[in-house]
Amino acid sequence: MARQARVFVDDGESGVYHVCSRVAGPKGWYPLAEKENRHQLIQYLKHYAGLYQCRVYSFVVMGNHYHAILKFRKPGKLPKKFLKEKALQFYPKNKNIRDGTL
Repeated sequence: MARQARVFVDDGESGVYHVCSRVAGPKGWYPLAEKENRHQLIQYLKHYAGLYQCRVYSFVVMGNHYHAILKFRKPGKLPKKFLKEKALQFYPKNKNIRDGTL
């Protein structure tokens, strides 16, 4: 039985997505089986979910891949203050962003 075609969300609507990614490497390599690597991946997920305004409904980390269920907020205008805060999260050492000259 063929897989059902993907459904894309039109502009102006929020969407819930199943995201998965695999580690590229030699057969039998399971870097996410190590606690330290799993922890780092989860920290990245938390960090970027906040930056990109998405909600993590669920996730699972396995030995060589992970799955996540994410919901992104509806597109819309964002206040300058909010954008500056997000820019500082991406580039915390950027003097122009901190001073407001950018």
